[in-house]
Amino acid sequence: MFIKYSLRIIALSFTLLLISGCSQSNQYGGGGYEDPCETLRNNYWSEYQAYKDARAANNGVEDAAVMSHYYASGEYAIQFSESDCEAQGYSLETEESGDSSQSENEIVDIPESDIVYEITDRLNNNSSLGWSIDQANDITGSNVIGVTLSDDGQCGVWIFNSVMDIMRAYDNGLFQYSSNWYGIDEQTQYGIMLITEDQNNQCADDLIRTVGWDSLE
Repeated sequence: MFIKYSLRIIALSFTLLLISGCSQSNQYGGGGYEDPCETLRNNYWSEYQAYKDARAANNGVEDAAVMSHYYASGEYAIQFSESDCEAQGYSLETEESGDSSQSENEIVDIPESDIVYEITDRLNNNSSLGWSIDQANDITGSNVIGVTLSDDGQCGVWIFNSVMDIMRAYDNGLFQYSSNWYGIDEQTQYGIMLITEDQNNQCADDLIRTVGWDSLE
């Protein structure tokens, strides 16, 4: 009698253990774990690709619906930065998944040391004004990789590795006391900031044409 009772206890305990194990397996193994930084990175590129696709479908017009994707990608970039994802080895600089619009807007791979010269040359080729590189050292701490100036003294073009670097500069309180606009150079995907007091001047128009923006509105 004692043996039968003990066997029943052991069998019951084993059954409960199996049930508990299955429950935990469903709880922790059902959906799979995705790293928050990877999620932010994927969301950033998803919204940025949606912006490019919507812009192309809208004949290049950046209306509110198109720009909503651009602003959403910017929000994900800010969250990516605030989560210290770069310190964990993640980057927004390259996209591992295929870019459906790359054949339309081919990204040019240019060394960082040459990018300022390349953009300055494009400005000179697209402008009746002259443009030249500012050789002064950056003292703002903004991580700008180069500055080019229009010869009429009305525009400064600041070139960054990415738009995220520009957002970091804003977060650090830089450029808040100047009239400026920023976005992406469609050809190289580098971050571009235009600093000018008059968005309707010739040098501003030159930049808009050169980097593929529609307007400064």
